[in-house]
Amino acid sequence: MPVLIRGQRFDSVKTAAAYFGVTRSAVHTAMMRGKLDNLARPQRYNGAKSKQVVLAGMRFASMSEADRVLGFKRGYVSLALRRQSPSALQAILGAVMRERNRRDQQARKASNISDLGGN
Repeated sequence: MPVLIRGQRFDSVKTAAAYFGVTRSAVHTAMMRGKLDNLARPQRYNGAKSKQVVLAGMRFASMSEADRVLGFKRGYVSLALRRQSPSALQAILGAVMRERNRRDQQARKASNISDLGGN
């Protein structure tokens, strides 16, 4: 059965589903609801749209980077900030303090090494 979506004709529901990256069931559901023009591929993450986040004075390129650097599972920082969970925010603050301490120690160690090499 031919299908017309956004002015583009497809020979079958299967072809249309493959083109849009959805299931045949999604195409049939959209047909029944009269919403074929709303059919589209699911949105994917676009790193170019990620926003900087500042946590306790420490800047991260994105919430995903904050998750990685601070040792949390994916999405933890985003969810904690959205829910404003006191215990989660406390965990983030502790992780930021540990990371800042780790970076300070690395900087001091690098400084000491460069001071020794200057003699």
